[in-house]
Amino acid sequence: METYKNRFKSVSCLALIIPLLAGNLRGADKPINLKLGTLAPTGTSYHKSLQVMGEKWRQASEGRVRLTLFPGGTQGGEADMVGLMQTGNLDAGLLTAVGLSEIEPAVTALQSMPMSFHSLDEVDYVGEKLRRQLEDHLLAKGYLVLFWSDSGWVRFFTMSPIVHPQDLRKLKLFTWIGNPHDTDLWKSGGYHPVALETAGIPQGLLSGTIDAVPMPPFFALAGQLDGTLKYMLELNWAPLVGAAVVRTKSWERVPASARA
Repeated sequence: METYKNRFKSVSCLALIIPLLAGNLRGADKPINLKLGTLAPTGTSYHKSLQVMGEKWRQASEGRVRLTLFPGGTQGGEADMVGLMQTGNLDAGLLTAVGLSEIEPAVTALQSMPMSFHSLDEVDYVGEKLRRQLEDHLLAKGYLVLFWSDSGWVRFFTMSPIVHPQDLRKLKLFTWIGNPHDTDLWKSGGYHPVALETAGIPQGLLSGTIDAVPMPPFFALAGQLDGTLKYMLELNWAPLVGAAVVRTKSWERVPASARA
């Protein structure tokens, strides 16, 4: 009788363990889906490059890693996307220095220095010198840098021509809502900044809330804003620098053999 009881216990344990093992095996075969958000508009070269990267990830991992893209600010502004990454609702983001500064403020050293660089070669040189330090800071905050990028020079796009600083003081200038320090600096110079999310620029132009926007020509064209903002001041104000970052917790889900 004792032997029967022991056998019954063994069979009962196996009945419980086998489904668990089967579930673990199925889980191991389940693809790892990494979600990446960006303000880069759908169909642009940035979006297409991310699509190519996702396909390369799929191939390198033999189908175990999939990249799901959310372009065009569908996940909100860059501050929103950083918040979603912090809560685990997004795994990665292609962000400008403005968004990256929500994680590590030191990143603004690559961008928030108007008219300090004479060429993009100088931007690359300074970036190379600071990159390792900035990547270490981001890693300490739980984010791995996949790659750095830039979108060229920020220019001033306006509804009326500006030649002198006084011309710009008459206009309502877009500033990013996540950077109150920048807004305060514009105000101290006698300008009229209006803080909005990047996704709010088109509506802001239509409503008359803003009539001047600093941005690279690429984004003016991609967002079809050049039809409204008919004038561009050809002044290399500052480079728009950014990077693709992924949460280290998400990256650790990727098989070690595929990470490189």
